[in-house]
Amino acid sequence: MKKLLLSTKAFSLIELLISLIIISLLIGAFAPIITKKLKASDVTVGSSYAADEFFTGDKCTSNCALCTQNNCLMCKTGYVKYGTECISEIANCISYKNESTCLKCKDGYILLNGLCHTPIANCTSYSDGSCSSCDLGYTRYNGFCAKNITNCISYSDANTCSKCIDNYTLSSNSCILSCNPQTVTLAGTNTKVTRFNMGDDPSYPRSVAEGISGVTFVPVGTKCEGELCCWYGVTAVGNTCTNVGGIYSGCNRTVCKWWAAKKICESIGDGWKLPDTSNSMASWYPNNSTASTGLMLCDYIVSGTSASGCAGAASCPGSYNGYCSPGGVWARSESGGSAQRRDLGGGTWGMKAFDKSYAFSVRCVKE
Repeated sequence: MKKLLLSTKAFSLIELLISLIIISLLIGAFAPIITKKLKASDVTVGSSYAADEFFTGDKCTSNCALCTQNNCLMCKTGYVKYGTECISEIANCISYKNESTCLKCKDGYILLNGLCHTPIANCTSYSDGSCSSCDLGYTRYNGFCAKNITNCISYSDANTCSKCIDNYTLSSNSCILSCNPQTVTLAGTNTKVTRFNMGDDPSYPRSVAEGISGVTFVPVGTKCEGELCCWYGVTAVGNTCTNVGGIYSGCNRTVCKWWAAKKICESIGDGWKLPDTSNSMASWYPNNSTASTGLMLCDYIVSGTSASGCAGAASCPGSYNGYCSPGGVWARSESGGSAQRRDLGGGTWGMKAFDKSYAFSVRCVKE
């Protein structure tokens, strides 16, 4: 019995010793942390404390979330390390020149005036914080590259016109001639006629018809194949052209195949179409008579002859005979592969064998 008691006491002493050792180790391990926590409650910015102590909140410099005595280790959300300070983060920036200027952006972004921007579609170069040049077929407008739309002066986005130049109306994202300022009402009739040959408006060269979808406009001397072809430039021979009231410039004229002429007039909308014999076209002569002056026809009849001064020239390759013939005006009456045309040199209307591939002038009418 005595032996058993001694054994029990000895076991208790061993347990006690082990317990003391464990407690000593735990105190040694947690003492620094406990000390830091206790000291943190007393520390103010600028007081002396150990360099390896960590602090948060108002114990750190402005916008720093975790710090030591001499350094910020982690900034608050929305801020980044710059030297020993926390500065406002610049979106998509990975390297800073100073607190307000980015030096390098993330991949997929461009650097403009110290900030990172999403690239501008169809922009080829940048300057002073904006696009300075665009791809071919695009124009700079309010910081972006807008797709060129003929006669458009204002865009709502890169693909949409919001305003056209004077005398043009916005229709289905195209600028179409508002015919009223450019029309003449034939005397004694209710027929309105476009004042200039379509494509010859001197205020907006070729733009009267150039914006019509599907119609191809090429300079004189350039081959155009297919039905919807027009040629512009000096389409008459030499210096034979005169002009009504000095409006036209020399022999610069636009001529088209019949299919293109028809499409141009009908694309204006609101009832406009190619003329016909019922549209008082018998009075359409290139002279200075009251009936014709306002129409700004091709030119005067050459003095002493019945021929138009706007004689054709062999410079419309792809037309029926390769000639440009501005002295004739297309009519809408057709039969098979031919259609009527009015000869400004004094010829009469009639279903002549004028192939639709001839290159004549285009004039539109509206009742």
